[in-house]
Amino acid sequence: MVQMPAAGFLFPAFNDRNTDIHSLLYYSKNPDLLHPELITDLLGCVTPLPADDQKSTFNEVIEETFGENCDFETAKSVHENINALLEGKKEEPEPTPLEKNEIRHLLEHCGARPEQLERFDAAYQDDPENGNCLLASNLANTRKFEVSSDDVKISVSSSRTDLIESRIIDGTEYILIPVTGNVEVNGIKIRSGSGKAETPED
Repeated sequence: MVQMPAAGFLFPAFNDRNTDIHSLLYYSKNPDLLHPELITDLLGCVTPLPADDQKSTFNEVIEETFGENCDFETAKSVHENINALLEGKKEEPEPTPLEKNEIRHLLEHCGARPEQLERFDAAYQDDPENGNCLLASNLANTRKFEVSSDDVKISVSSSRTDLIESRIIDGTEYILIPVTGNVEVNGIKIRSGSGKAETPED
């Protein structure tokens, strides 16, 4: 019996219902194991960054650019802007690459100051020919928006980031989510907002 192949390629590629002699399709059974020796030695191509590495590279650039000002609203703004870009390109068959100037413009739109953009210029090396091209679809989750700490993880629909906000109360930062509609706790439906404020007895 022939098992599923560990790696393979198709040339020419088949794009938009036509033969594409300028592209090839590469397959790897394990996306974390791309067999770069096959890509480099057999196909003579540059190994692209895996999706997880693209995401971590982008996150490091964001953190380096904004430094101490990399707060909740900044991260949310980056997420929303990338998803808006993907929404505008959803009819295009090819993935949307983000070059350095496009990422710089996105960060500027998210509130990066001139000195922060200078840090970005120094931190980010744009060299698509060496396989470090970033694809917008790998940088943001179009289905959900997550906030996590050491002990808590919050996940909402990507289109409802407006439900989550950050606020300082008595010197402590809180992530706030309004309770609306049906609410369940461990599968138990609860009546939200049914509690009454209690006043101390005289």
